Amino acid sequence: MASYLVFAALAVTLATADVKLDSLDSGIDEIQSVCVGQPRTCSGTTGRGRTVWNEFSPDSLFVDVSMEKCEFTSTPNIVASISGDGYMRNVNGVTAVYETSKDSFRVYIRPDYLAINQNLDIPELAESKNWSLNWIAVGYTCWVPEPW
Repeated sequence: MASYLVFAALAVTLATADVKLDSLDSGIDEIQSVCVGQPRTCSGTTGRGRTVWNEFSPDSLFVDVSMEKCEFTSTPNIVASISGDGYMRNVNGVTAVYETSKDSFRVYIRPDYLAINQNLDIPELAESKNWSLNWIAVGYTCWVPEPW
């Protein structure tokens, strides 16, 4: 246990240290801070009544979600859900995220056979029921420690 604590302290110390770069060619000495991966949880919603659902096919929709404000340095883990005023339990695909990056992702949804067999207009259904996409993402941001 003690060796683990020493290793953890050493890892933190090394991760937060400044790095001195010596360039023999230019004769310039620079101090550059190391970027430390800082865990971050970021969440959001597309907003009830404000979500821009795009038609993918006559019976399915998609929505693109921006996470730029989260400032992730790599693609985070993302969990999504749908909310609104009805028919959400009849929607498939909401938990599958596509085209993920550090800044955005896309979700495709398709109402199940019940909604389709009732000949409901899917984009109209999404709008009239105020469907929105809620999400939570867990990833890393860049934290630069203050120089010594």
